[in-house]
Amino acid sequence: MKITELKAGAVQIDDLDIAAPTEEQYKEIQTLLYKHLIVIIKTPITKAIYLNRLCASIGEIENYYEYRWTDDGDWWAGDLNPHLRSVPNPFKADEKKPYPVQRVTGQKDENGKWTGIFQKGKLDWHCNLNNIHYGDGVALHGIRAVENTCTSWMNTALALEEMPEELYNKIKGKVALYRYHPEAWGNEEDGIAMAYKEFGRRSYALALEQENNYGTKGIYIHPFNDMYIQGDSDGSLYRELYDYLFQEKFIYHHMWEVGDIVLSDQLLTQHKRQDASDEVLEKRLLHRVTFHFSNQNRGIYMRNAKYQKFAKGYMGYQ
Repeated sequence: MKITELKAGAVQIDDLDIAAPTEEQYKEIQTLLYKHLIVIIKTPITKAIYLNRLCASIGEIENYYEYRWTDDGDWWAGDLNPHLRSVPNPFKADEKKPYPVQRVTGQKDENGKWTGIFQKGKLDWHCNLNNIHYGDGVALHGIRAVENTCTSWMNTALALEEMPEELYNKIKGKVALYRYHPEAWGNEEDGIAMAYKEFGRRSYALALEQENNYGTKGIYIHPFNDMYIQGDSDGSLYRELYDYLFQEKFIYHHMWEVGDIVLSDQLLTQHKRQDASDEVLEKRLLHRVTFHFSNQNRGIYMRNAKYQKFAKGYMGYQ
């Protein structure tokens, strides 16, 4: 593997056969992700089974309950509800057959039904970690019509390293409260999928300062959810922190090419789909896998469990 450092702490991996990595390469990718938070893998291969193998080698896959299509766009298992089926082990499944995956696209099938999530419109700064139990790793894989589209990542570890002492003293020891709104993330035609989102409608709390399992330190912030920093009654500290974190020098912009894989730590980064027309998003296709990273063995939960009573009392949802 050839490793190159990019802007905002990201690293790029070239010369990796994604269809047959060694155990040592899987381990090195995991370590790079823990350390750099944003890892780009350049490959021409677009098969979902290899993306699932990569993610499963890093941590337990979380969003397999949301696998409703195969990588060729068919509804998984025909007329059967995919939520009631077990996902095949990617290391044992037949590589020649379509493999289930979550799709991000605005494409519809011949019956006018969506074939992916986050179909159209604006998708502002966010992360997958919408609760202290959720997967804190995400992989996105460029499959079709991704050229000239951009996704950006903000690296809070880099921002924390350079944070002025005055601002750091304001956030030191602070806890933030969050409330997840499924509607903000888009409605689903599939009733079970929407019910899965509704299950996540709850409040939670995390300390602003966070650390992943490798020891990389950064900030957890989630502008896409309701967010309140304790003691910040007028929102001035939130605005100051937001303006500082989302500076261009802390942001990596990825211009997609077919086959690109981007792995990111969802505890310490935020990402955003840059503006694209509905026409572009109807053709564009990414595959998406979420997985437990530092939250394996409930690591994030255990470090933040003591704060949850504040979220339940203040933000309203249980």
